[in-house]
Amino acid sequence: MTSPSVSSSDHARSKVGRVIESYGLDTLGDDLERLWTTDGDDQYSLRELADYFNLEVLQAALEREGIYLSDPELETKYELLTGDEVGPSARTQAARNLEREGVDVDGVTGDFVSHQAIYRYLTNFRGASHETEERDPVESATQAIQRLKSRTTAVADSNLERLDDGGHLSVAEFEILVDVTVLCTNCGRSSDFGELLEHGGCPCVGEAD
Repeated sequence: MTSPSVSSSDHARSKVGRVIESYGLDTLGDDLERLWTTDGDDQYSLRELADYFNLEVLQAALEREGIYLSDPELETKYELLTGDEVGPSARTQAARNLEREGVDVDGVTGDFVSHQAIYRYLTNFRGASHETEERDPVESATQAIQRLKSRTTAVADSNLERLDDGGHLSVAEFEILVDVTVLCTNCGRSSDFGELLEHGGCPCVGEAD
């Protein structure tokens, strides 16, 4: 649905709105609403919107210091600063590298928001609603895994190029392949995630019947 215009006073009562104004990201609110309320494959979940928002904030902070990164490089920086699987030493080193470039890392990460903050901003301050037809759960699962595979591919590609440029390893032309395999512990069959969904499960279930 189309939301009413959002005033500066409304923004001031929302962390998301305050951050948008602070970084001059004037169209970001419209983008968040569009990506949340659209139908089909372009629709973002609230968690995806939070990552989208935080990446925009990180990019704006870097560009203030004259640092311009490609999308995969930006995602790698964000993952190092926020990823659950990133160790303390790697996170600290990433922060120090940015601080040497003049970036206020604590300030930037303090401006990152959660998916709950995105939800409150969209519903309370923009009047947006998430009224879409129920989607096929199998299709939704397939698309979710495909997005994760695409992101993993981009992050792996960026890291390999960075390590190659830094002389830490040598690679010629390469292609990143990311597969998700499901192992049935009942019969021992391995299936590609997408094929398993397409076939409705493991054949051993039908065989047992």
